[in-house]
Amino acid sequence: MPRNHPRADRLFWLLTFLLAACAPAASATPTATLPAPSPIPPTSTPAPTLTPSPTVLLTPTDQAGCLDSALYLADLTIPDDSVLAPGAGFTKTWRLKNTGSCTWNERYSLVFIGGERLNSPAEIPLVETAPGASLDISLPLTAPTTNGTFTSLYALHTPRGLPIPIGALTSMWVKIRVEQGTPAPLAPSTAPIAPLPAGEGIASCQYSLDGAQVSELAGLINSARAEAGMPALTLNAALSAAAQGHSLDMACNNFLDHRGSDGSWIGDRLAAAGYGTFHYVEIIAIGSPQNAMSQWRNSASHWEAVLDASMSEFGVGYIYAPGSSFGGYFTVDLASP
Repeated sequence: MPRNHPRADRLFWLLTFLLAACAPAASATPTATLPAPSPIPPTSTPAPTLTPSPTVLLTPTDQAGCLDSALYLADLTIPDDSVLAPGAGFTKTWRLKNTGSCTWNERYSLVFIGGERLNSPAEIPLVETAPGASLDISLPLTAPTTNGTFTSLYALHTPRGLPIPIGALTSMWVKIRVEQGTPAPLAPSTAPIAPLPAGEGIASCQYSLDGAQVSELAGLINSARAEAGMPALTLNAALSAAAQGHSLDMACNNFLDHRGSDGSWIGDRLAAAGYGTFHYVEIIAIGSPQNAMSQWRNSASHWEAVLDASMSEFGVGYIYAPGSSFGGYFTVDLASP
């Protein structure tokens, strides 16, 4: 068995050591480490910002679904053709009734629409007036400084400037005569008018007669007949008594009808007045003579009675009761003997 040389052995181990020392160290395979995810901030949907709708506050003028209408009841001062001194100051007062379903308020107005200005304001506001209630409207005016007849026209307007019908008309008026040497009118009383006592009848009724209203209406009827080629009617005392009695009954018992409060009809009233006929007709109206004519013109049967060529006589009655629903009441009885 051969024996190794000692130097060769040392050389062998030296080379082995050097080779081991110079051999590259085994590299470890790195483990990929993912970075920790950044925290995602929580998201939230912001609540929507609500813009509040404006609150609509209804005022007395915001009245949907109602109708406006009025009825002339009376001239409380300065009736038509009142005679005034030149330059005289005066106050015209009308009484109207709210016959619509809207409540009048300060946005409603009385508006000057034409004719002689009479130093009138362009418009004046109304005061709150419920449906069915009456309203007195007063207007300060001044008579012209020259003699003559002057008419001033007015209308009621809604908050939107629309005219309100007044019965069959759309306006009302002031009509005066100015004459030198006429004393200025007395200021109207501001005392309230007492209402008609309920259920006490004519005995306690507050009413007034007005022959000027009767004469004016009689003249208007005959003028209309003349325009239509019809003969004029003659005033008859018995017919006038019957007509006046029915106007008094309507005014003081607060109704508007051809049937009297005692159940009577025109034939009964004519017989009681001593007027015997079977050919007659009766027409009734409220307000002024001009209003009465307008009411009848707008009714074919009433206008036919006004122009009836077979009638030859008539009687006109008028009573004004301040506490009644309509103020002034007209009755016209037309007949032939």
